Amino acid sequence: MSTCFVTVGSTQFDALIEAVLTDEVQEDLRSLGITQTTLQTGAGTAIDSAVPEGLRGSDNGGCFVTKNGMKIDFFRYKKNIHEDMASAKLIIGHAGAGTCLEAIELGKPLIAVINDKLMDNHQSELADRLAELGCLTKSTPSDLAQALKLPSLLSPKPLQKAPTNAFANYLYDKLGYVTS
Repeated sequence: MSTCFVTVGSTQFDALIEAVLTDEVQEDLRSLGITQTTLQTGAGTAIDSAVPEGLRGSDNGGCFVTKNGMKIDFFRYKKNIHEDMASAKLIIGHAGAGTCLEAIELGKPLIAVINDKLMDNHQSELADRLAELGCLTKSTPSDLAQALKLPSLLSPKPLQKAPTNAFANYLYDKLGYVTS
C-alpha cells in the first residue's frame, strides 16, 4: 500500500488536517498512486468532524475509509514517527526543522505546509530556503492541492552537506595559520 504520511508536530494545526481531508486533495493523492493516508493530528480537533462517530475524540487514533476509497489511519502522538516517515511515499507536514530535515535525510518528497498562526512564522524562512534549494515543496493549507500537482514534487534534491572542516579552515586562514 502506498502511503502519504501527514504530521502536524506537537501543536495544533487543524488547517493542515482539514486541507488533507478535502476531496480535491484526496483525489490528487490517489492520482499519485497513494492509497492510504496516515495522519499525526497532534492537539487538534479537525479530525473529529471527519471520522465516524464512534471514533470521535479518540486519543488512541483509529482507521476509516473515505467516500473515494482512501484508507485513513490517524493518531495524536507517538514517541517516534521515524518509521512512519521512512515507509511513506510522500510526507506532508508542518515546516518545523525536525520534520523538514528528517524527511530530506530520508530522501522523501516533502510538502512543508506553513502554519501562519505560529508566532513570528519562523517556519516560513526555513521552508523558503529549503524550497529554493529544491529539497522540498513549500505550501500553505489553501494551496496544498496545487502543490500536489507540481512536476518536481516527487523528485526532491538532496541537501548538500558542508565540509566538516570548513569552519576550522576559515579560522586558521583568519588567524594566519598554515594548513596542510
